[in-house]
Amino acid sequence: MGLRIGGRGLEMGNRSQGRMFLCPLVVISTSAAMLLAVTSVFGESPASANASTFYHAQARANAQANARRYEWARKQVDEAVAAAEPWVKTSDEDLWRMIVPPKLKRAIMVNVNQGCPKCGMGIYGDRGPHPYPWIAWVEGHPWKVQCPNCKELFPKNDFGAFYESGIDRETGLFDPARADRKLLFNAEHPDPKDPQHQYAVDDGSGWQRFPGGLKERDWYIGYHVYFGRGGKVAAAIRSLATAYALTGRPIYAHKTTILLDRLADVFPDYDGNQEQFYNNVWGRYSDGILGPNYWDGGMWAQRAIDYDMIREGIGQVPEALAFIGEKARQFKVPMPKTSAEDIHRNIEQRVLVDGGRRRERIWMNGTITEMCRLKVELVLRGRGSLKELIGKYMPVIVPPEHLNADGSGNERSTGYDSGAFGQYCSLIEELAGMNKDVVRAALDGYPSLRAAFDFWPDIWCLEKYIPQIGDVGEPGAQSRPPGSAATYLLLFDLTGNPRYAQVAMRIVDGDSSKLPRNIYAAEPEELVQRAIEADKTAGPWYTPSVVKRNYQLGILRSGQGADEQALWLFYSPQKGTSSHSHFDALSFGLFAFGLPLICEQGYPLYTGDWPARWAWTSNTRSHATVSVDNRCQRHSDGGKLLAFAGDDGVQVISAEAPTAYENVAVYRRTLVAVQLGPGRLCYLDVFRVKGGREHAYNLPLFYGDLRVGGLTMTPHSDLHDGYVTQVMASPAASAWHADADLCEEFKGPVRAHMRIHGSSAEMTVLTGRGEARWGKDDPRRLPYLFLRRETGTGELESCFALVYEPYRERPFIDEGNVVIRAEAQAVHFEARLADGSGSFRLTCRDMGDSPVTVEGARMLAGKSQDIRLSGIVSTLPSR
Repeated sequence: MGLRIGGRGLEMGNRSQGRMFLCPLVVISTSAAMLLAVTSVFGESPASANASTFYHAQARANAQANARRYEWARKQVDEAVAAAEPWVKTSDEDLWRMIVPPKLKRAIMVNVNQGCPKCGMGIYGDRGPHPYPWIAWVEGHPWKVQCPNCKELFPKNDFGAFYESGIDRETGLFDPARADRKLLFNAEHPDPKDPQHQYAVDDGSGWQRFPGGLKERDWYIGYHVYFGRGGKVAAAIRSLATAYALTGRPIYAHKTTILLDRLADVFPDYDGNQEQFYNNVWGRYSDGILGPNYWDGGMWAQRAIDYDMIREGIGQVPEALAFIGEKARQFKVPMPKTSAEDIHRNIEQRVLVDGGRRRERIWMNGTITEMCRLKVELVLRGRGSLKELIGKYMPVIVPPEHLNADGSGNERSTGYDSGAFGQYCSLIEELAGMNKDVVRAALDGYPSLRAAFDFWPDIWCLEKYIPQIGDVGEPGAQSRPPGSAATYLLLFDLTGNPRYAQVAMRIVDGDSSKLPRNIYAAEPEELVQRAIEADKTAGPWYTPSVVKRNYQLGILRSGQGADEQALWLFYSPQKGTSSHSHFDALSFGLFAFGLPLICEQGYPLYTGDWPARWAWTSNTRSHATVSVDNRCQRHSDGGKLLAFAGDDGVQVISAEAPTAYENVAVYRRTLVAVQLGPGRLCYLDVFRVKGGREHAYNLPLFYGDLRVGGLTMTPHSDLHDGYVTQVMASPAASAWHADADLCEEFKGPVRAHMRIHGSSAEMTVLTGRGEARWGKDDPRRLPYLFLRRETGTGELESCFALVYEPYRERPFIDEGNVVIRAEAQAVHFEARLADGSGSFRLTCRDMGDSPVTVEGARMLAGKSQDIRLSGIVSTLPSR
């Protein structure tokens, strides 16, 4: 129990604190068959006994009993009551008037390109430009937004007076055509002759700061209406309904009923395409119901859950029904309001059923839309429909085009795939609150759904990081497996697998007191205590090296605890099911000593057609792979795993993506991890390319400094259209190395080091500072290493061979005794340890048609060991 659909970026957020909102989820297509399968119920709502589906009487009674038994439950109830208290104190009249009128335009940004009219781009502070810096709700200043930097309020006109002048006496709703436009002037400069008389004046359709068209408008009121006023309405409904579910006190049902009923009066008239909602991402009026269609499904489903929470209380609040009846006599409303049944019918027909009919207005990523529709239909049809609806919806919730056999999604973005997974978590939690046996059957009947709950813990590295693939987070962002500890506790309960208890404990940093207790359960402590015991007896957390074949991601792991390191390779050139994948086939990353030594760009500053997104952030040349002829890769057929093997401290993964570039016959990478003692690992990277006339090996590192030894580096012009500055370059006339001193944060203390050993192959070595996702003027740039080879005529063939040596304090490989020799059919690597305790040599053969092989020997502490690895999946698991 405990729906979280509003907390994962699916519902418009409260902008009152100017917080960053989850970046937009992009529209995807769904087959006609899928649409037919899920639309049948959204005609007339079925006859209802007005019994709640999820938050039924027994669940609410359990919550009240638990609040009497447990301190944590009392605290949860107290917090819910405190959140609802401001809305309890708000008059019924003011709550009724809070609902956003359909004719009041809405927008999701103010003016990203120009910033604040007073302080310009200073509004973004150190963070750099982002879509939602404005404070959308300013206490004591109705109808204003505020710049968080200079504190200036906008718009400058008294929009409240303009709004009141436009209230339609027949409907009680704002109509801009009725409003007095003489009220549209800068209240600080009332003289019509004053040049500032029309400065920052917004009539609800934005202020045109500069001549030149709609895109340059400042949407003060639209932003306030959507995030400020709309966010407050959502928060009020959610907090009041939750307080009722936890306490059963009628006052909370009273207030929620007024809000939901008035929302139902206008909900069918919300339509973004009718010039009501301006989507700054696309630069036009578009989509959605209240806002973007990629958020509105979550908003719609959350209103259904809010209704479910207070459904059984509507008949117990005669004062609210009397107030609503009086409003129906005073104003024109779409449905009768003479009884509790009328109120139920109004909410169900005009919010729940209406939203289901407008399928094109709630197109969300993956199958999130279908999950929302299942929840709404369950609210409409009741608990008795669960088995039927599971059978109807599960095939469209977990189809193979959206959920792979290995449990991965198909966005090709760990950010967006994790968002979709979060909704699977929410779904099974709610369904299990109704019938655990049905959820067990679903997990057994759909192995890909079960695998999804293993996928994320399996790719979690150092208990801190998930590989950043596609649009996701900031460079080097830390992460946990998506889903809550409650999800994994439930999985442990359903399956008995102690690994899920271990995941839950790690999500709460090992503090069992933070494990979530289900306040709606009859015995919430019993499951928690079983999970604590299972975690104790399961032993240390350990995840072996793994390859996820459908996602085309492999991870080589070595060591445990503070010595754990993880090297990952992403070998898919395929486009995801949305536009949030990058052109990054055969990119790799390295986690060691608690840091992302080799990292990715993450989420673009903006999506859509933002120039830096396509020229740099999502482009091949910013990723840890090889670009050909300074071109971006193309999305094409999937890559191919060539080898994934390991034996006693030596591991290899090899893959190719020959269709990533047109007219490139060979595009292949092999990575070998060699264990040389506790905390001592080195990695051989062999990247072969054949085709084109210029090859550039790109290596983005985390924050810190990078310097090259063995070469004379001289200043060079900026690279990649100015996205890389402070460039130094030198021909690689001899063996060389680069040393990286890496920090945990920008300009923080040095936490780790990495030496990069290069060969004397004919190439140019370049270093520079690459623009990070925050934009060209932000100082937080990433150190980059580039290796460039080119030919004037003919077809270029390259073999980039480097060795990576991460270390804490000092290198463990003797710099003077390193040999890297690339040949047509093999790469040879020899080295001696700096302390004289051993040496090793290995040969890597990766000729494509033949099996990849790694062979050689290690001499450590006087003991010799042969190295022989060959083929796909030797001793490493593949799941």
